[in-house]
Amino acid sequence: MKILSYLTLFGIFLEKNAWAAEAQSSHSGMTLWQTLQSGGVVMVILGILSLIILSLMIFLLLYLDPLKLVPSELTHKCLQYVTQKKYDLARKAISGNESLVKNIILAGLDRVNLGEEAVHETVELTARKEVTTLWSFLNYISDIGQVAPMLGLLGNVLGMIRAFNNVAFETGVVKPIALAGGVAEAMITTAGGLSIGILAMIIYPIIRARVQNITNLLETETSVILKAFSHGTA
Repeated sequence: MKILSYLTLFGIFLEKNAWAAEAQSSHSGMTLWQTLQSGGVVMVILGILSLIILSLMIFLLLYLDPLKLVPSELTHKCLQYVTQKKYDLARKAISGNESLVKNIILAGLDRVNLGEEAVHETVELTARKEVTTLWSFLNYISDIGQVAPMLGLLGNVLGMIRAFNNVAFETGVVKPIALAGGVAEAMITTAGGLSIGILAMIIYPIIRARVQNITNLLETETSVILKAFSHGTA
């Protein structure tokens, strides 16, 4: 009987020490890595989405430069050769440049021997393709902005299910630690999803304004290109 009493006292002592350690850990708080880990699989997916949208944001801010994508001076110089029917010189003048206008002019030069109507059709089609490509970047941002909060909500539901499952299988007095893991997963994934969604909402109008500006410039340059080819094929 004495041995059982000692074992009982020893068990109570270990339990008190465990609760003291948990209290000390909760007082000091979790590190950022521990916080992210507590989000589970959904948090991993949200982390990947956050990297994608940040990379996309940096790329678009650097790529969507009107001076690079629609260089008016180079375009007018090239079109002078087109109006003079010096197509080889026009091709050389634009070949070293990486821009949206380059693709449109080269498409027209490739069909210049087929007549004015064929050139106009090709130039307009190429211009529409370039504009569509620009606006497709906005679709990526919009999709991520919509999916991320939904994933956060999914993580919230999964976390609450986990928390209540822990309570359901707990015997005796329910300990707060039994709820902590699931609730942490629920809250962290929700915060992560909302953060990515808010970031997408902030980025979207900035990128949209740049795309709209480039689209307007490209439409203007396309009309100039069409006039030049009209004179060049006459």
